[in-house]
Amino acid sequence: MFRPDQLQGTSALILFHAELGSTADHPHSDPTNYSTFLDSRPESLETDALALILRLARRYPSLRFHIVHLSASSALPLIRRARSEDGVSNLTVETCFHYLSLSAADIPTNATAFKCCPPIRDDGNRQKLIDAVVDGTIDFVVSDHSPCIPELKAGDFMSAWGGVSGLGLGLSLMTTTIGDRVGLSRITELLGSRQAKQVGLQGKKGELKKGLDADLVVFDPTETRTVSLVSQSVGSPRASSAWDPPLSRFKHSHSLSGRSPLQKQSLPVPRQGAPRVGQADIPPRPTHLGRTVTLVLASRHPPLSR
Repeated sequence: MFRPDQLQGTSALILFHAELGSTADHPHSDPTNYSTFLDSRPESLETDALALILRLARRYPSLRFHIVHLSASSALPLIRRARSEDGVSNLTVETCFHYLSLSAADIPTNATAFKCCPPIRDDGNRQKLIDAVVDGTIDFVVSDHSPCIPELKAGDFMSAWGGVSGLGLGLSLMTTTIGDRVGLSRITELLGSRQAKQVGLQGKKGELKKGLDADLVVFDPTETRTVSLVSQSVGSPRASSAWDPPLSRFKHSHSLSGRSPLQKQSLPVPRQGAPRVGQADIPPRPTHLGRTVTLVLASRHPPLSR
């Protein structure tokens, strides 16, 4: 059994896939409807997990705790209150490009490319997550890149592989989604320098500075392009017709070809400079990255093919 006190005095970064409890069963609901899958993973799974994580953070203030791929906006008041009223300073939180860019109402019937865990929720939830990124409640934005072969996305929402491909789309997605509210320097901080510091790669990654790795992006914020061949994996939803309006505004950098559910034109794909540091629903084990030991913990609920 994992005990946080075993990591006292280390630089361990403890990551949580924050869903706790049992998924809801809807045996008479149509599994090809996205609402069936969404109802099976309510926001309470995330807020219940967060309550436990916050108790651990308060009990072990010298350890670092991190919530990966936050989806539920109802968790945000708990995070803000813990930081402002309880002085919790050892918890960081990330969300994902797809949670900031997609809404449940736009997901077509049996479009399993959109399935991920936690799920994409409604547009009001999306807007609150965007606000939390802008105001700093959410510390990082990541892809939670989870590609798969086409066969794993076959079936319905309850049986298909749960994961979204989007590693190469981050800069374009972020500039399109929040670029009118924050500057490019803040976006690169969310995507790069903060994450590099979190995993002990400051001084190597995350900045344009002499002596650091030259992770460069050629980026034109004035050019737009319609999305189509958006990923190296067919598991990406980002060329679905549901995305036509927002994606017509995508800011353009260099392109990377691939395949996706619908095909139109190539999508700009910037290179990300910082590593992805966590993965959910795998057996607990220590992973060494630089000077940081990352312990990845899964929740108690069934992973639903993720």
